[in-house]
Amino acid sequence: MTCKPSPLNRLTLLVVCVTILGLTSCQPPLKLECQSPEQPPISLEPSENINIAIQVDATPSMAGFVKTDRQSNYEQTLEILDTTAAASWARTKAKINYYAFGTERRQITRSSYIQARKPDFYNIGGVFNDGQLTAAISKLNKGKSPSLSVIVTDLYQTDSDITSVLEQLKKLYLQQDMAVGVLGIKSQFAGTVFDIGINKLTRVYRTTNAKPDTYRPFYVMFLGKYHDIVYYFRKLQEKNSELFPGENFVIFYPSLIQQVSQFDLNSLPSEISKTKDDKKDKSLRKIRAINFRGINGRVNQPGKLETLRISADAKDASEVKYRVRYFPLPYTLPIDVNGGIQAQQSTQLYDNKEFEPYNREIMQYSDWSISNNGDEKRLTFNTIFNPDQIDDGIYQIRTRLVINKTAGKEWWEKWNFDERQFDRTNSANFNGATTLNLLPFMQGLKGIVDDLNTQKPSTAAELCFAIQRD
Repeated sequence: MTCKPSPLNRLTLLVVCVTILGLTSCQPPLKLECQSPEQPPISLEPSENINIAIQVDATPSMAGFVKTDRQSNYEQTLEILDTTAAASWARTKAKINYYAFGTERRQITRSSYIQARKPDFYNIGGVFNDGQLTAAISKLNKGKSPSLSVIVTDLYQTDSDITSVLEQLKKLYLQQDMAVGVLGIKSQFAGTVFDIGINKLTRVYRTTNAKPDTYRPFYVMFLGKYHDIVYYFRKLQEKNSELFPGENFVIFYPSLIQQVSQFDLNSLPSEISKTKDDKKDKSLRKIRAINFRGINGRVNQPGKLETLRISADAKDASEVKYRVRYFPLPYTLPIDVNGGIQAQQSTQLYDNKEFEPYNREIMQYSDWSISNNGDEKRLTFNTIFNPDQIDDGIYQIRTRLVINKTAGKEWWEKWNFDERQFDRTNSANFNGATTLNLLPFMQGLKGIVDDLNTQKPSTAAELCFAIQRD
């Protein structure tokens, strides 16, 4: 028996068909998303099977650090450098060698290295009468195993010395994706300071135990993979954080960011500010989804993508304050917040079919600052939205916050001895608590890092916006 549909069933079937056709003709929701940064986080795990070279400046200028009437900070440092290297890599079969250097570098036994805490070590003579840092900087390990060079020196250098040392550090390390760490330490001292200025004058200098500000600086340089330098220094701090303060340590490395940040609007929401006339800004507001002339925008990651609406009659610029987490590589140079950050925008406009490039700059960034919230660092800035650059439509903007300039450390200048201010006629005028040409040397390293970072910029954050104007 064949069943024929009744008129009512035919009507129902027609409604269903029309509904299905209507649904299939509707435009699907516009997908708005924020992709994760392409750069993966940088690992800080130390190398295995590493070759460690501990090198000591054996010139007579270092003898004053071990001629004091009590164990000096310098002597403690030599001991801790040795024991920490052995203990920290004990499970990874590290190989530790010891060297003394002057105009040349020569390997010594561990027993001889221990003698570096006594004055006779610095009276060997010959190639150790004068010091050249370039002798210690040249690479030792020619094999495949990673290496870490640790150099103890007073960093006393002439202008010509600085030029050759910087060029060598750049060529052998910084251009090879390796790092240069410098730790400044002040120690008791009772001896002669040699090679002061172009005339290579000498001055007797003695510190006062009750006055640490009179202590004479010496330095530990670390040359190798960035993660190995960080690991070693942290182990040193575990031994004696007072002797090795973090503020006196800096790592020069072309990469500055450990992890690229994104918006975390759920925990760090934006702040819609006020307009120039100090009235509540109603022309700009946060929205949960895009809804523009029948086009619906679906936000898949609301915590990472900032969704805003600018009203069609908006004329004045609107300002929003944002905060994002900031993940610098530990001990690297800080960002120069006064002009050291560049916002690189990529803007697209939806034309009812797809997003197309939009060449106007609809946002500006200013008022950068970095703050600490416990162990968490935050980068804060203002964003200004310019309605005169925004037509009606749906926009998708991705902004990279790129670092293009770093800042130095205060102690570089405080510990610096400028020969131009040196009175050669007055022997009492010499300040032994400073280091000849420290500032230009550290600024030279900073300049190399800035140049290399310009070639391959470090990105602090990648931010995503979806903006509707109607």
